Amino acid sequence: MDNGFSQEEVTEKGAGKLDIHNLKDGIFTRGILIDIPRLKGVPYLDPGTAIYSEDLEAWERQAGIRVASGDVVFVRTGRWARRAALGPWDAFQNSAGLHVSVARWLKERDVAMLGGDAANDVRPSGLEEIAFPLHRLALVAMGVHFCSTTPIWRPSVKPLPASTDGISCLGFRVLLRRSDLQLDGLFQIFPGLQSLQDQLSNMKGGDC
Repeated sequence: MDNGFSQEEVTEKGAGKLDIHNLKDGIFTRGILIDIPRLKGVPYLDPGTAIYSEDLEAWERQAGIRVASGDVVFVRTGRWARRAALGPWDAFQNSAGLHVSVARWLKERDVAMLGGDAANDVRPSGLEEIAFPLHRLALVAMGVHFCSTTPIWRPSVKPLPASTDGISCLGFRVLLRRSDLQLDGLFQIFPGLQSLQDQLSNMKGGDC
C-alpha cells in the first residue's frame, strides 16, 4: 500500500488504512480537461501512444490555460471514440496514456488529482516488469488522487463546447459529488460525474 503500510491492512472489512473516507464530502476545485487528440488533429490516439509533458504544455499554449496548484487534470486519449469506430479491444494491455516521465510535471504543477478516459498510464508502459509506473510514482509516492476511466468522453455524452477560435473551453469548476455509499474502508470508488457532465452540456463557447 501507500506510505509504507502493509497490504495486510486490507481485509474482508475493507482498508484499515488509507481508505477514501476523507473524500466523503466530495471535491470542489478547478478542473482542466486536456484533449490530446484534438491537439494533434485526430479523432483518437492509437493504443500504446505515450503522452509526454511536452504534449501537455503544447495543449496549454493552444488553449491559453496553465495547469496550477490544486487543479484536477483530466486527460483525453480518445479511447471511447476509437471503441465506437473500431470496436472493443484489450485496453488494459494496450492503450494510450501518460508516460511515466510526466510524474515530474505533475509534481512541479502540484496537481491534486489526475483522471482521464483510460488508466492514465500508457500501456504497455515501456518498463519491464512495471505495468503502471505512473501509479507508483504519482499515486503512491506523491499522494496524487487518481480517477481512471472517467465517463466524460463516452459517445453518449454531448461534445465539449467550442470557443470562437475552435478550441474547447476547458477551464471550469469541477464538482465530484459525494456518494451515499458508506465510505469507511473503501480503497477506491468511481465518483459520480453527472454534475460535471451537466455543467459541460450547459456551457457556452468561451465560458471559462
